[in-house]
This record gives sequence, C-alpha cells and structure tokens, in this order.
Amino acid sequence: MGFKTLKYIGLYSLLGFLILNSVLSFISINVSFIIFGLSYVLIVYGVGQFIEKKNRLAFTSIVYLFFFVYSLFSSISYFLIYENPLIDHLGDTDQIGYYEVALSLSSYSFKNIWQITFTEFRYNGSPLFYGWVSSLHKLSGLDIYYGALFQKLNVVFFGSLIPAIIYLMLEKIVSIKKAIKWSVIYGLMSFNLYYSVILLRDIHLVFLYTLAFYIIINEKFSIKDYILLIIIGICSYFIRVENGLFFLGFYAIWIMHSKVRNKWVLFLLSIPVIAGIIIYVGGFETIFNRVFGTISFYSEDAVKKASEDSLGAALNKLPIPLNWVAKTGFSQITPFPFWTVYEDKFFINLFSTTRVIGALFWTYIWVHIILNISKLKPIIIKYKWPLLLALAYIIFVSQGNNYERRIFQVYPLIYMFFVIASNYRRKASQLYFVVGYLSLIFIYIMIKFNII
Repeated sequence: MGFKTLKYIGLYSLLGFLILNSVLSFISINVSFIIFGLSYVLIVYGVGQFIEKKNRLAFTSIVYLFFFVYSLFSSISYFLIYENPLIDHLGDTDQIGYYEVALSLSSYSFKNIWQITFTEFRYNGSPLFYGWVSSLHKLSGLDIYYGALFQKLNVVFFGSLIPAIIYLMLEKIVSIKKAIKWSVIYGLMSFNLYYSVILLRDIHLVFLYTLAFYIIINEKFSIKDYILLIIIGICSYFIRVENGLFFLGFYAIWIMHSKVRNKWVLFLLSIPVIAGIIIYVGGFETIFNRVFGTISFYSEDAVKKASEDSLGAALNKLPIPLNWVAKTGFSQITPFPFWTVYEDKFFINLFSTTRVIGALFWTYIWVHIILNISKLKPIIIKYKWPLLLALAYIIFVSQGNNYERRIFQVYPLIYMFFVIASNYRRKASQLYFVVGYLSLIFIYIMIKFNII
C-alpha cells in the first residue's frame, strides 16, 4: 500500500466517520455524536504531531480508517439488534450493568459522580471506568436508547487507536508497508473488531497495555517513559484492579533496562505511591484475597457452566501442572468450538461471526509462531522480558478464566512475533492449522458423546 493510497483511505474514512456522526446527531436530535466525533479526530491529529514525521500519516490514517469501520459496525449492529439497551445485548451481559450504572450516576453532578465512584465500595473494582461512562452520559444529554449507542461509539475511540499503536510497534522490526498491512489485518481479523463495539472495560485495558508494550520495546527507558508508565498503570488499576497490579511487571522491565543515573532513587520514590494504593485497597491480605479469589471465582464459574462431558470440565480434572498447561492452551483457541457463540437470533449470529473469525485467526497465529519458532530466536532474545511478561499474564489469567476478553490485553505483543514469522512456511502453517483444529473438534465431539 503506497502512501498516496493510504492518504486517500485516511481522508475518505475520516469523511465517512464525520458523515456517520452527523447522521446520528440528526436522527437523535442531539449534537453530541458530531461534537465528540470531531473532538476525537482533533485528539488524534494532535497526538500525531508528537509522532515521527515518517510515521505520522500512517498512524492517523489507520486510526481514521478504524474510526469509520468500527463506528459503522457498531451503528449497524445496534440498530439491528437493540430495541431496549437494558435488555438486548451483543456479547456479554456485563455491558447492561455498566450502562445501568451510567444512567444511575449521571443524575448527580460531575463532582459527585467521581466522588461516589472513588469512595463507595460497590464501585471500588473499577471507579475510573464507572466515573468515565457516567460522565459521558451526563455530558451527552441523550435518552436511554441513543445514550447506549453513544457509549459504544466512545469505546470505538480506544479500539481504533490499538491497530495504530501496533503499527508503531511493527515499524521497528519490519518495513513501513508491512507494518501498515499487518496492523490493518489485526484491526479487521482479531478480537479487536468485536470488542471495540461493546460497552466493556476490556478494550480500554487493551489500549493501555498496548501503549505500555510500545513504550517498553521502544527501548528509550527515560524518566518521561517511566512517568507515562506510572500514569498508564494507575489508569489500569482503577479500571480493573487485577490488571493494575499485574502492571508492576512493566515497571520491573523499565528498572532493569533504564540507564537513567538515578533510576533506583526514582523507583524508591514510587514506593509511597504503590504503598498508598495498597493501603487504599485494604492491605496485602485484601490484594491476595482479591487476586486469588478472582481466579477461584472464575474457575468455579467456568466449571458450573461447563457440562460434565465438556472439554473444559475434562481439562479441569487433569492433575497439576498438566491442567495449567492445558487450560492455558485452551484459552488461546476460545471460543471453542466456534459454534458455541451462536444463538437463535440471526443478526446476533451475523455480528458474532467476527468473534469466531477472531478465534480462528488467533489459533492460526499460534500455530504459525510455534512452527517457525527457530526463526524467531533473535527477536525472542531481544524482547524476552516483554514476551515473558505477556506469557505470564496469559498463563496466570487462564487458570481462572479462559474467556478471551480477559486475556487479549497482551495479544498485540505476541502478534509482533507472528509478523516476523509471516514470511516463513505459510502453507505448512495453514495445513497444520486446519488439521489441528479439525482434530480438536473431533476430540471435543468424542468427549461430548462419552465415546472417550
């Protein structure tokens, strides 16, 4: 893809995005859609000015492309599926609870919204997210129906930034043209498409983690980067506590690699901040109970949902550590089998197919990486600590929950290794993927019908 073509794609996408938001403002009789749309365009343009000139056009064009694609996907799916956003839903029902909170808290002043979310216990697992969605609803002044669509389009903003940051990551290891190609493929084929149009916390966390990985692999390790990592970590913590606690791994990588003269002093000065967070949540015991309680809760919940003859239940019965390895592997091919996402509603199934594509795409990525692991030794050695952090996250989270939206926060880092291997043994990978996936389905059916 040439730069001239990319420029036109960016411009046409931007135009389509603004027209879509203008139409939504017209039919909702509320200017919030176009005002926020313009605001996000200006934010991206402003951020682009801080990016290297050679990457500026690609970065902004990729964001604008996915502004339009994701917003169009979100709007069409919304009008076809949703009649009552407090009942109807595409994806997890958690989004209904989040929207109910937004409706409830939006009746307060902005000051009280943030005070309530950061002080009342029921919001302590995600005060930043609750405060954000409640403030958005209050700012918009939209009714219940269009307010829900507005919330989803604000998730689109964060989702659209992810492929662009992936481009910046890939540009360091492959040519600019390949970086553009593979970042766009990620935006269209991965779980990013499906979850960027649903009111959940996960895309916000993917955005924050992707940004953090970009900072770490950038290898500058400056004080500015460390301060930015602290801000990202705090945001992660107040969106989902467990993600914020795991973020300490990014700080460890910065400390190991930074050549800042007084890095240890800077790290020690950060301890009061960490201590303050620990005190805020109730001490180490509370943290321990929360993290391992979450794993236990999701693990028990998964067992309850799984029938006794299901593959998930069979994996849970394996002895330690085989069950750890099995559950980690299983988490990377979910939803499995792919037809489990489908219901008896046509339009929900139509749009849920993007989730199926994401699962098959990610399974293929792992097959290709594993098959070409010997080719990846130089890049693995270079980025071994970020890779170990990503793998640790997958292993840790998958023990309690194999739901992909809990795990795909670290997928952009893994994707880098796939792109490096993309030139090798493609046909062999495709063959292994098809044979392997069909074999797993065969095993699943055998277990399901008690044949084995």
